[in-house]
Amino acid sequence: MSATPRSATPRSGTPSSGTPRSGAAEAGAVEPGARTSGTGASASGPATGPTDVDPREYIDSLETPRRRVHGHLLLDIYSEVTAEPPVLWGPTMIGYGTYDYTHASGWSGTSFRSGFAPRKAALSLYGLPQE
Repeated sequence: MSATPRSATPRSGTPSSGTPRSGAAEAGAVEPGARTSGTGASASGPATGPTDVDPREYIDSLETPRRRVHGHLLLDIYSEVTAEPPVLWGPTMIGYGTYDYTHASGWSGTSFRSGFAPRKAALSLYGLPQE
């Protein structure tokens, strides 16, 4: 069995061509640094960005009690450890702090340093240091 090479194209679009990948054009572009609902990706911006939605209200709206309890615990833990305010990024991720990045391809953006998402199946934790 032979291996198929992976594409070197950035997942959310190709900045040099300005052509978004499949599905991105329908969702709409996100201007870098814009506070949006975080839907869609295009060559002009990231797929997910910070929103104006209160993270505690988002956690309160989760369907199951387990997800709400775990979400509130993580809000408190991350806030204490990072000393940063929580920000809802896109529809489901809660991030703390920010950093700018640039890939070798020239694709760049801003993301949160650390955060979590109280997903239905399991919690997703982001940006945890290796040590």
